[in-house]
Amino acid sequence: MGTPANSVPFPSMGNAFNTSGTLWLLATGQPSSAGLTGISGQVSINDGAFANLQTAPTEAPADSSILTVDLHGSEMAGSKIIVRLTATGCNTIDLVLAPVNLGQFTGRFDVQSVIRLEQLFLDLTMLQSLNGANQTGAALQLFNPDGSVHFQSSVGQNTTSGTRTITE
Repeated sequence: MGTPANSVPFPSMGNAFNTSGTLWLLATGQPSSAGLTGISGQVSINDGAFANLQTAPTEAPADSSILTVDLHGSEMAGSKIIVRLTATGCNTIDLVLAPVNLGQFTGRFDVQSVIRLEQLFLDLTMLQSLNGANQTGAALQLFNPDGSVHFQSSVGQNTTSGTRTITE
């Protein structure tokens, strides 16, 4: 099955996410080696009622008792996501996810882009290091292996209002 092309590497609100969980046989307490049957999955968003997953979970790798789930962006549209996985003769497991709300960085961060996540790190580091100081012109840079500048953030501060701005 693999990770879907539009999935991010960590749970974030409104973005597709791929996760897995292991089911155990009720009779033995061990994983099944013969393959699971009656596989189903449900999702609850922000403690709402459980609903069937848009894409059914699959056992991957085969005969492993590991169910892999591809969650759609609409199934990740909350601050608390519970994925319930079941199969015939196995325990039920609940995977609880707390997606990151990247929307708080309004319009600045594209969660699909590694460069933008690097930007987030630089900007947060910049703000933390400048706490309470007028540091207009201070800059942080991220370098490529060849020594060229990959990305740069600099700060400006309005000395009257104390408002800081970060430019990239």
